[in-house]
Amino acid sequence: MGAKVIALEANPVNFDALARDASLAAAGIELFNYAAWNRDEEITFNVIDATARDVAWRKMISSIRERAPDTNYASQPVRVRGVRLDSFLTDVLAGPAHAIALWIDVEGAAYEVLEGIAGIRDRVCLVHVEVETRAFWKGQRLWPDIDALMRQFGFTPIARRPGDEQFDVVFVNDRRLERSRAVVSGNTMLAWARLRAGLARNRLRSLLGTHG
Repeated sequence: MGAKVIALEANPVNFDALARDASLAAAGIELFNYAAWNRDEEITFNVIDATARDVAWRKMISSIRERAPDTNYASQPVRVRGVRLDSFLTDVLAGPAHAIALWIDVEGAAYEVLEGIAGIRDRVCLVHVEVETRAFWKGQRLWPDIDALMRQFGFTPIARRPGDEQFDVVFVNDRRLERSRAVVSGNTMLAWARLRAGLARNRLRSLLGTHG
């Protein structure tokens, strides 16, 4: 069976660019100009100015939250529709899905977005989420709070990317973890081995380039 892929993009500039990308439609990806949140309501979204240097990465740091005072980036507030993932996905998926996997990269709003999966947490098998250990955005909740919330929901962190202040974490639903612990452990070790091999390959290429 195939997978249904749904993407939410709150930044209207990024959304327009994605909507013009024919490859997304060809792949069957459904795109919505919404912001994942913990309430179904219209909210303010802060679009970071991407006209200066480093345009590519500046496009990716817009957020529901304003940047912290020590990060001086100009932004423009726009109004967008905010949705809870449990109510939104229940409507969009129409029928009961066998499993739901989430990739959450929401620039300082991860805690609130995760609050919004409460109604579908039993159907969610895996969550990949970006977290922070210091505040890059005003009022954001940090990694310890997110870890506590997910454990309360019945999820266990099984893997994370390197990093001290910002990194990705993979959570697995405890029910699925108990049923397939060996498979999950094996896949995690394989992913780790591939990561280390990739880092070593990149380091080797760097050295060859330096001495070439």
